[in-house]
Amino acid sequence: MLNSTNLPLHPLKFIKKSLERIGSFLRIILIVICIFLIVIILLSDRYGKITLTTDWTLVFIAPFFLILLGIIIYEYLYYKLYYYNFDNEKGLIRKGVISKATGLVYYHKIQNVYVDQDFLDALLNLYDVHYETAGEKSGFYSHVDGLNKENAHKLVEFLNGKTKGMQGKKMEEGQGLKAYSKVDISQQEISRRTFPISIKYFFVIAVNIFLIIAAVFMFIYLDFILTKKPADLLILTYLMCGGAIPALVGAYVWYRNYDFYFNSRQGKIIRRLIAESVSYVNYDRIQNINILKGTIDSIFNIYTLKIETAGEQSSERLIIPGQSKENAEKIKDFLLSKTKSNKVGL
Repeated sequence: MLNSTNLPLHPLKFIKKSLERIGSFLRIILIVICIFLIVIILLSDRYGKITLTTDWTLVFIAPFFLILLGIIIYEYLYYKLYYYNFDNEKGLIRKGVISKATGLVYYHKIQNVYVDQDFLDALLNLYDVHYETAGEKSGFYSHVDGLNKENAHKLVEFLNGKTKGMQGKKMEEGQGLKAYSKVDISQQEISRRTFPISIKYFFVIAVNIFLIIAAVFMFIYLDFILTKKPADLLILTYLMCGGAIPALVGAYVWYRNYDFYFNSRQGKIIRRLIAESVSYVNYDRIQNINILKGTIDSIFNIYTLKIETAGEQSSERLIIPGQSKENAEKIKDFLLSKTKSNKVGL
């Protein structure tokens, strides 16, 4: 059994959530200030110069700091009251301060398990463990957020073991994939090392970025034809090119770090840019496997293999891109054979 006592959230979760809330609050304050300044300017034009006295300043500054303090207190209470318990049959997560929300899941309903990070998680070395049931996206009730690497590893292994066990095949202790370490090499394994993702896939991404840039440029050029303002054309073109270079660099880093491992027991697909996302594949949950080839893929003659489960996010997360037709078929045959051997009654 794992719960918030023997598998606690990391204290940095409180800091992360506070930073997120304060950031959202500051964005609202910035909008309010802009509106306030516009009103002051308009009133000054109509009624003469308006000066901001100390009383005016206190009207805005005092509530500002009170709200910041309230955010910090709320997020600390939210962190302290966050409760979860995963026993032998089901998992329960309860969140909230004033009003509490509770999510309950039975392991046989879990389709996908994945580990995710956002930008702040990556900076603070925190991990969110999500589980997805059929027809439901992983959301407020179905993830434990703010675990350190070790505790995320333990929870992933526990959920993968329970999920697989509920399908009638008991997972032997220690067989689960290590959440953040490489899988042991064996003859029953396929991975990016044995089925490399073609560099052509990066060029597919680059072409898509180029098409977006071209569409934006045509819009800018049309505006130039109508307004005859060359300065606007030059400025917007520089801004567009300045956004294209980071997009291409980010796409290449994403391509280089995209990885996948499938052995005789289980699989995982990994995405890394700044943050990391790890999606786990239990063979007994696979519903369908498709080999797809888009319009731009056809130019480069590459295919994408898509793994589908009953969970809605599987089509977005469980893909193996940049494969030749031969390799895509081999991967599909491997996964189908594992699916058949792992599903009861097949």
